Amino acid sequence: MAAAFVAVALSCAKSPEIIPKRQMEKIYRDMFLADQWLVDSGERRRMADTTLFYEPIFEKYGYTSDDYRQSVNYYLKDPKRYAEMIGKVVEALEGEAAAIQRDLLQREKIRMRADSIAAAMKAFTPEDFTLYGDLFYVDAMTDRIDIQKNARGVYFPVPVVEDTVFHGPELIIKDTSAAPEPLAQPRHNKVPWRY
Repeated sequence: MAAAFVAVALSCAKSPEIIPKRQMEKIYRDMFLADQWLVDSGERRRMADTTLFYEPIFEKYGYTSDDYRQSVNYYLKDPKRYAEMIGKVVEALEGEAAAIQRDLLQREKIRMRADSIAAAMKAFTPEDFTLYGDLFYVDAMTDRIDIQKNARGVYFPVPVVEDTVFHGPELIIKDTSAAPEPLAQPRHNKVPWRY
């Protein structure tokens, strides 16, 4: 009876299988990431049981540590193929790391711009700035716009009025009743609005 029980138990025990190459690459990727996490977690590294550390990774893909060992032995028979498989995993991880680094740099740039804008908003009040729309609501036509700097160092546009045609001729009237009579002077043809 005991012999029959042992025979049934041995027949039910699954023999290790070879993990396909693509699955093996995924397992190695997760193993490399787990190793890096362990390196970064110094205290946990001393407590980790290396025989059980990768077991959740194997279970994630539906394999056992025996399947993994059998697969490593199988792939090591062709070292070139094994090196190519590991190389693909390393290349993919380096690509992911570069993408994460680019994302971090982009976020840092955005954060720096936001900090710069926040600092500028704290440093200046709305009165320090001229709205560009205000340049079009002036009493005269403008030929150009001048850029000036105020006391706080903020540059702002100022309309420049130089259009004499718009202002037209200028007539200046003087009170001559109190002035002595001018001596006879030769008459010049002056422009009447310029004296």
